[in-house]
Amino acid sequence: MRLAGKLRALTIVFASSAQMLLAAGVTVPAADLSPLPAWPWDGLSAPFSWAGLYGGVNAGWGLEHDGGAPICIGPSAVSNGGACPDDAVGGSIHAGEIAGAQIGYNWQLDRFVFGVETDFQWSNVNGETDVAFIEPALDTALKTFADNLSHQWFGTLRGRFGVAWGHTLFYVSGGLAYARIAANSWVLFENGATSAAGGDFLRAGWVAAAGIEQALTANWSVKAEVLWYDLGTITVSGLSTPASPALIGGKTFDTTMAIYRGGINYRF
Repeated sequence: MRLAGKLRALTIVFASSAQMLLAAGVTVPAADLSPLPAWPWDGLSAPFSWAGLYGGVNAGWGLEHDGGAPICIGPSAVSNGGACPDDAVGGSIHAGEIAGAQIGYNWQLDRFVFGVETDFQWSNVNGETDVAFIEPALDTALKTFADNLSHQWFGTLRGRFGVAWGHTLFYVSGGLAYARIAANSWVLFENGATSAAGGDFLRAGWVAAAGIEQALTANWSVKAEVLWYDLGTITVSGLSTPASPALIGGKTFDTTMAIYRGGINYRF
């Protein structure tokens, strides 16, 4: 009974207070009801669309293992015959920074996203091999073989297919890759002759990639992706100096590379 009495008293107090406020004409200013400022990601509350034109920039790291074999043709056209250094090796690691820009266009059907993208990259991916042996009679090191490979720039043109999950896009892509590559080799033969060969080469091949892209706002997104391209092999060779007896030195270079990069895109 006491509890019921207290509830009845509180009800009377609240009702009386409301009547007094209405009688006094108390109102809440309209300014107090204005909406709060919108957060940048408020545009993501609606179903997100990846469709349309976009562009952006990226940066990352390239890594390549060159397992191409050295070339040495000794007297009588015998491969790796007499006068050829027997300690030349073919394996070397090429690594370095990459940076560039991309532009593309997407079409979307429900959760499925189809598109095309092209990018162009500056590259500092390079590496070299130097092989030397100790000449006991001279008590000094003599260089017998050296090579250098440098990916100067490259680009791709790829088709993309992805699946959207909320504001995240998982995708794979593949297509054409092209690059400018500098490849050089140098050989010291056992008779003291040398051979130098190389140059700059334009190469084309295939590329495959996989990545993930996350929308930050209705227009901005960030991405991370891994690419693998294969441009075949490059072979350089040259006659020795002096040319008697005729000796040939050079190297075959692999031009496959793995690329790890992140980027940011803006959808127009």
